[in-house]
Amino acid sequence: MKKILSPKIKGSGPARMADKLRSLVAGDPEISALGGQITVYEAWALDGDRVKVRIEVRLPDQSYRMLTRVVSFPLPPEMKVSHRDWTIVVAPSWYGFG
Repeated sequence: MKKILSPKIKGSGPARMADKLRSLVAGDPEISALGGQITVYEAWALDGDRVKVRIEVRLPDQSYRMLTRVVSFPLPPEMKVSHRDWTIVVAPSWYGFG
């Protein structure tokens, strides 16, 4: 497992990743039944296109609950751009997300 998101990582790329993970986790029946505000706390890249996400849910009674879910989150495919005799290869990574 490779940690791809933590509270210590700041910037717009991690914020966009957290927003995307939040929307994926919100579809879980148990989490949506809680009816609270979801905050993505940490995330780890697993094998394949799966991500383990640790979230904090703030419930309507102002209490908190920590949950962990595994969601499918594929990276975009590798892109190749050719210009004259140059070939530029853009390989997406978890750290360059966004």
